[in-house]
Amino acid sequence: MTDPSDPSTTGRGPVSAAIEQEVLGELRRQGIVVWLDKDGHYTRLVDDLAAEQARGEFPFPAVAVRGSFLDIGPFLDQGARVRIV
Repeated sequence: MTDPSDPSTTGRGPVSAAIEQEVLGELRRQGIVVWLDKDGHYTRLVDDLAAEQARGEFPFPAVAVRGSFLDIGPFLDQGARVRIV
């Protein structure tokens, strides 16, 4: 099982591990993160976080929205429990 607080257990490189830690910190502080990855450089990271969350290995729901920002609406309608990456 991966430990999101220990980058050595996630198999991520140092940049992705640092981004994950930043996202975790913001989720704990703000409760929600909307992250624009305009060029799609971190698509795999977001997909990995969503898969880890589905396995119970990432402590917050993670949803990849590809397309219009309007596509975020249904996730926000689910209430404050949803965190979007």
